[in-house]
Amino acid sequence: MKAVVYKGPFQVAVEEVPEPRLEADTDALLEVELSAICGSDLHIYHGKIAGVLPGTVLGHEFVGRIVEKGPLVPFPVGERVVGSFQVACGECPACRKGQFFACSRGGVFGFGLALGNLPGAQAERVRVPFARHTLFPIGDLPAEEAILAGDILTTAYGG
Repeated sequence: MKAVVYKGPFQVAVEEVPEPRLEADTDALLEVELSAICGSDLHIYHGKIAGVLPGTVLGHEFVGRIVEKGPLVPFPVGERVVGSFQVACGECPACRKGQFFACSRGGVFGFGLALGNLPGAQAERVRVPFARHTLFPIGDLPAEEAILAGDILTTAYGG
């Protein structure tokens, strides 16, 4: 499949990368409908985020449709969803306190080794760990509107 890949400071490319696959019962695979470029992605582009190695698939703002899921994912195949930029398990002590940013098993899509080493969503498909806590149904909401909920609105709220 095609994806936007970090090659080094000031270098990205669209390349063929391996197809994602389910790795846990809590995973979902999405066909990406829309992915955005965030200001945070520009920090990666400029080489200012440690642990983002060449070959990292970028992108943490996305809308997509579930095409495959593990048995513990409560959403049906075919559901349109927006993804949170941040993956959180929902079960660790930090998550139980509502401190999802401190999840011991979480991370951020496309931000390399320092933040969970999760491939990003500027790709044709993306694997979403802990989908129950990371994805939110959007129904018929236009992707261009729904994508704001995955990062921009949550960042503002957190601030």
